[in-house]
Amino acid sequence: MPKRRPLHILEGREIGEDIRILSLACPLRYDLLVRRDFYTCYCNHADLFASDFESFLQRPAVEDYYTFFRNARVQRYRPELYNAHDRLREMFGDLVRRSVALYRSISTEGFDASRPIPLQTGRVVRHEHDVAVDARYYAGDGCHRIACLWTLGFERLPKEYYQVKVYRVCRPLDVTAQLIGRLPNGLERYWRYLAAYYCDGEDLHGASAIREYVMGHNPSKMAEVQSVIEAHAKFFQGGRENGDGCAS
Repeated sequence: MPKRRPLHILEGREIGEDIRILSLACPLRYDLLVRRDFYTCYCNHADLFASDFESFLQRPAVEDYYTFFRNARVQRYRPELYNAHDRLREMFGDLVRRSVALYRSISTEGFDASRPIPLQTGRVVRHEHDVAVDARYYAGDGCHRIACLWTLGFERLPKEYYQVKVYRVCRPLDVTAQLIGRLPNGLERYWRYLAAYYCDGEDLHGASAIREYVMGHNPSKMAEVQSVIEAHAKFFQGGRENGDGCAS
């Protein structure tokens, strides 16, 4: 399939605003949190990475990173390798080393603004899984660099660091749907994830509590939240609304 060409590209300086990273991560790109947690794990266990790489790969945040690698990247782009476990572990080890090298580069040398992170939008936006997300910009390529900056304490993507590719039709990925139901304590983590963005970080659990908060504090987002919860419900095994369930 030929690579799509954008209609035009807007530089972040032209747009003139810094973009909240959490708005790029939620509700479609839970992988940004997984990547950030991986980098945090590396920061906390850099000695283990250097001295015992195989033990480093067994850290929970690194295992979550493998879950993302296998169930989001490989399943979507290289499905013929999905069950080739030995090959996947080899490929994953290479990815971990490259990702750490990227983090080291950005943390020590700074972000290379001559290679801005490409975000995307479109005249028409078509979402996967029937979600109805009303966002100005969506994450595309460059998510490891976003996660590096997030780990380093950036809450917003500076306007000098990104550009926006404008397509006739934008089709943002819903990586959350592919990923969140496969992670340990996935449903609990999913509620915290939604609440961080839609509920101002309140400690809320379950669809009902999140809907109630949004209805009371940000009712314009109610239809979006409802569509997200309903679309993602089927990706949790046995997802039923019982106060903490995912279905409507």
